[in-house]
Amino acid sequence: MTIKYFSIISLLSIYMICFTSCVQKAYDQKITLTIDVSNIDITIFKVGVRGNDQPMSWKQDLPMKEIIKDSIYQVDFAIHTGYKFAEFKFVVNDDFELKDQANRKLYFEDDQKTIYKAIFNSNN
Repeated sequence: MTIKYFSIISLLSIYMICFTSCVQKAYDQKITLTIDVSNIDITIFKVGVRGNDQPMSWKQDLPMKEIIKDSIYQVDFAIHTGYKFAEFKFVVNDDFELKDQANRKLYFEDDQKTIYKAIFNSNN
């Protein structure tokens, strides 16, 4: 009887752990990032963004498309995440913006379409 009781308790415990554990709901987000680099006085070869949520990475740029020559760059991408925000920084010619400052935070909109506009190396 004790072994049978122990087996039932063990099975119930395994069930509770496997099937009722907290799983964070994930969302699809469509994101548009736009950066104004007109305040930079260098020749621009490439502009990108790096961050903590795929397709961004801290190891390599997610390339941005030139919209206005040497001025406005943009990237559109989608992610599937359980987080409400992502951290990132813009990069020009492999040079990170906002050195020795906190990362930018991109807070996702409830309608799952997030647009973020910024000026390079500015907290505005």
